[in-house]
Amino acid sequence: GVCWESEVNRRDIVVIGASAGGLDAVRALLVPVEAGFPAAFFFVTHLAPGPSRLDEVLAADISLEVRFAKHGEAIRPGTLLIAPPDRHLILERERVVLTRGPRENLWRPSIDVLFRCAAVAFASRVIGIVLSGALDDGSRRDLDIDSHLAGHDLRQCEPDQQQQAQS
Repeated sequence: GVCWESEVNRRDIVVIGASAGGLDAVRALLVPVEAGFPAAFFFVTHLAPGPSRLDEVLAADISLEVRFAKHGEAIRPGTLLIAPPDRHLILERERVVLTRGPRENLWRPSIDVLFRCAAVAFASRVIGIVLSGALDDGSRRDLDIDSHLAGHDLRQCEPDQQQQAQS
């Protein structure tokens, strides 16, 4: 099993990335997590543009509050926010930002975007987990989180104001 208690005492932002084949791994990871757990969880998977029921599929098995992220909503513990199809999920200090910025490593939403922005906004509070990936998306996660913690500059993590999704 996963020992969350000792890790979450210091870290309360959990970012998770997986390609479409990683949904079983996401379930296995999050099913043991109890409702009201004192961390906020964020999930990016490679979804095709268009309607998705991924939130309903995951909510059926997971005790956390599960839903697609909404632009501008507050970051709260005990939730699993999912990047909606065709939107990057960006974390700021207090809120979630959704954008239709350029694809990264051929994907929107991109695992790398979530991980990089979480590292910039929350530094040592972040736990990053890549369960599976497609091509290079998710491969820079350790570099971005570790580089930020070491004080190195990262690529800019500001959403293009003209491309933000409206909630």
